[in-house]
Amino acid sequence: MPTENHGTHGGQVPNMKTNKWRDRILGFLISIFFLTAMSSTAMVFDLKRSWKEEIAIRYAAQVQAREWKEAYERVSSMDAMPIIMRLQPRLDPDLARQISDAIRVYSNEYKLPPELVIHIIDRESRFRPMVRSSAGAVGLMQIMVKSHRDKLKEMGIKPEEAYHIDNNVKLGCWIFREYFDRDKDIKKALLRYVGGNHEKYVEDILIGFTNEAIIGVKIERKENGEELGRATEGERGPEAQTVYERKRESKEKAVTSKSDGQSG
Repeated sequence: MPTENHGTHGGQVPNMKTNKWRDRILGFLISIFFLTAMSSTAMVFDLKRSWKEEIAIRYAAQVQAREWKEAYERVSSMDAMPIIMRLQPRLDPDLARQISDAIRVYSNEYKLPPELVIHIIDRESRFRPMVRSSAGAVGLMQIMVKSHRDKLKEMGIKPEEAYHIDNNVKLGCWIFREYFDRDKDIKKALLRYVGGNHEKYVEDILIGFTNEAIIGVKIERKENGEELGRATEGERGPEAQTVYERKRESKEKAVTSKSDGQSG
């Protein structure tokens, strides 16, 4: 009886090795597919969570930026005239208006509190535009022209034009901003500005500035959100007068009385 030869004529014998490798590869691919699917799902959840966190962070930043902008616009639009006239009641109102406008513009440009600029001017020149110190400092903010010729050149003005109210306040704010940016410290910046270790100078300005800021906050709350610094002396009332102001007022009265006695 002839023997059947399945290997040659009756069809092929399945290759067991090939099947095993095929199953392994298929299993490997399925594993990769499931791992990829799981990773993708996790990534989707992570992205969704990150997206929500990002939205929350951006919203908080927008709210804070809006609040800062509103506060800055309120302060930068303040009218310095009532403060100037309170500090120097004999000043010509037209002159006070020019000084107030310059302070508003340049304190805004150089990101400085207007009250600080007001009290620097008060301490430096008592709001006298044409004053010149023995050291050669000129104008409202007592600019040392020789030390800042580069700024005059950039502004396109002559040394004598540094007396002009607008130019002088701009120069003073510009110089002070540079000093503050260098040290990031108000006291050091003021000492640089005055050009020496004059503690009383710094104290006078900081006390005046701080008092003005606190009074401004009280007025703003009282008037339910009105612009900072809009109140007049009458609105503040005599009880709101600071120790600094009372001391100063008594000195002025003493000087006036002495002058009247000498003239008589």
